[in-house]
Amino acid sequence: YKYYEQKYSTNPSEHKLRDFFADLFSHCFPPNFKSELREKLYACSQGNRRVRDFAYELVQLFTLLGEDNEQTKVLHLWDGLRSHLREGLITHCYHKETSSWDEVVEMAEILEIAAGEAEKVHSSRYRESRFGDSNRRSGDYFHNKRADNRRTNRQNERNKANNIPRNQQN
Repeated sequence: YKYYEQKYSTNPSEHKLRDFFADLFSHCFPPNFKSELREKLYACSQGNRRVRDFAYELVQLFTLLGEDNEQTKVLHLWDGLRSHLREGLITHCYHKETSSWDEVVEMAEILEIAAGEAEKVHSSRYRESRFGDSNRRSGDYFHNKRADNRRTNRQNERNKANNIPRNQQN
């Protein structure tokens, strides 16, 4: 408010609104603010985040920078995605030079969901191979594990009661 009073309130009709906002921005933010945002944009990648969260951060950065070139946005999105998602996009005939932002985000989200489902299938196969089908058929694995522990505890109690040293126990 004080900034407006000092610079613009004396004769507001002499100033254009666009100039006012540009001056206000310069007054509120340091001179290297946009440079810092650009550095953050160039370093931005998906990492462990969901595609939607990564795309949201990019949109925020583009908005703050005033970037409105669709192709530039798609290039930053594409290059920041995890490699398996980029490979999936190429496999499904998407290209960073010709695909739109919405197309890339939508397909990357689908590929991300598919990868999550594949991981679930892989992990369930791993559990089956590790614990075997017999545990699933004969009841809960953890129930069987608890029963084994109870048997072991009873045997340990018997050994203690009979004064059998640990090195001679079964």
